[in-house]
Amino acid sequence: MSRLICLICCVVLAAPLLAREVDVQSVGASAASVARLTAQVEPAFSHVENKTGLSDDEDLTLVIAGGAKGFADLAARDGVGMNAEGVLGYAIPSRRRIVLNLSGIHDRQLEPIGVLRHEIAHLVMGSSMRVAHPLWFEEGVAQYVESVALNELREAAGAASFIEFESMDDLERSLRDEARAGAAYIEVREVIRLIVEKYGEGDFKRLMKQLERGKGPFDEAFES
Repeated sequence: MSRLICLICCVVLAAPLLAREVDVQSVGASAASVARLTAQVEPAFSHVENKTGLSDDEDLTLVIAGGAKGFADLAARDGVGMNAEGVLGYAIPSRRRIVLNLSGIHDRQLEPIGVLRHEIAHLVMGSSMRVAHPLWFEEGVAQYVESVALNELREAAGAASFIEFESMDDLERSLRDEARAGAAYIEVREVIRLIVEKYGEGDFKRLMKQLERGKGPFDEAFES
């Protein structure tokens, strides 16, 4: 009996040490939206790990902005250089911070869980990967991880038609070009999907682990 009591005490004492602390802050978001996204945080981290092989158990600050102005003010305060009106969220890995733009997400009729997964993927990659890698790869993995079918259909419908990319460098530049970014984000997702389909999930996760361990440069790790 004494051993059982000791074991229970150890489990109880250890549990808080293993739990991630999530500080959820609402800036004009509804209580229902905040509750729904809060409940999806841990499943989203698990989803990212399942897709990439990268684990993460560090604390998180999640800020949910309900209005466009509130989100723009947060982005300016965080020093995020972007056109806030067209951005659905951003992650700052060094600060363990994610900010979501619910107004923009709802305007595009997207599922917030997909955007949460996308930004958590950026957070995890930014926190763990020690090899410099191109933007097309970073955004492609985040798009691949997002994997919400309804979001993909609506993003495809809203993207400019008949945009061709001459090279990976052109694709990389297009991610920063507002007129071409929609199509570019779809393209980089498909590039990662093709890589996974061709080489398998196991090899893709091994590549991610190599980048996490600092085995680079990127081109060599990618080719190996």
